[in-house]
Amino acid sequence: MSTPSDGYPWVQPGGPNGSNGTGGAPAGPVPSGYGTPSSPSYGKYGQGTALPVPPPAPAGGPQWGQPGYTSPQQPKPQQPPPQWGGAGGPTEVKPIGGLQTALTALSVLTAVGFVAAAGLAPNQHQMLKDAFNGVVSSTQPAPAGSQVLSSTVLLLEVCVWAVASVWLTRARQNAMLLTWYQPRRSEAWIWLSWIIPVVNFWFPKQVVDDVIAATAQASGRPRIGTGWWWTAWVTSTLLGSASAASTFFPPNPGLHTALVAAEAVVVVISLLLWLRIVRWVSAAQDERAAPPTVVTLGQ
Repeated sequence: MSTPSDGYPWVQPGGPNGSNGTGGAPAGPVPSGYGTPSSPSYGKYGQGTALPVPPPAPAGGPQWGQPGYTSPQQPKPQQPPPQWGGAGGPTEVKPIGGLQTALTALSVLTAVGFVAAAGLAPNQHQMLKDAFNGVVSSTQPAPAGSQVLSSTVLLLEVCVWAVASVWLTRARQNAMLLTWYQPRRSEAWIWLSWIIPVVNFWFPKQVVDDVIAATAQASGRPRIGTGWWWTAWVTSTLLGSASAASTFFPPNPGLHTALVAAEAVVVVISLLLWLRIVRWVSAAQDERAAPPTVVTLGQ
């Protein structure tokens, strides 16, 4: 077949020079644009259908063929979902490695405090009994060690609650930026759910589960479970209440010592499982918060 650059007239298939050797076709100039997608199909010159004319772009917007052009017939790109926190909410994923370190250290110290308190449980029982009855015994040594230890453990528990709430707040804000999800509880419950009676048996778990679910969806990691951790945590709470009750109703030193020891064991288990969750969430979110590595060619 002759091409325009050959200088020969265009011949329709089926002519004397065609493949089947029958019939003829008038010679003429080569159709403009022959062989391009916008030209009529071969052998149908003059009978093709013109391509649709692109619709005009909005005034002041990108023109046809430029990046960002969208025609009125094309669906508009979906707007990103509103981020949690409104206009004053976070706008970037922040690393939480420092909070993880502080929370880990305080949790370990709290676990050590509970174990030490179990060893001093008999003195603690006598201290609580005398304080309840308003009696200062002159025959028994003052349980100064138990008093200091009890105050220290209480202070550590308050610090763990505060740092854990700050960590959860940061992790929840990061999760809302990494993927869109609807949490079951408001931000206030991150702090209040641990200390308000009754709801503290399931609200904190819901807050943690929501953060884990969103983090797993954004990072592609398998979701970590919270069932055993929460079971241990609730059990330690019940054992703590039972050990306190055994001091007064009626006073029972043997039962009190056994309950304090059991509480210490369960607290250590729950804190180990809790640190596993903290490490998983922190690592998954810090990967997304890390700045991209800049590689300069030629270095």
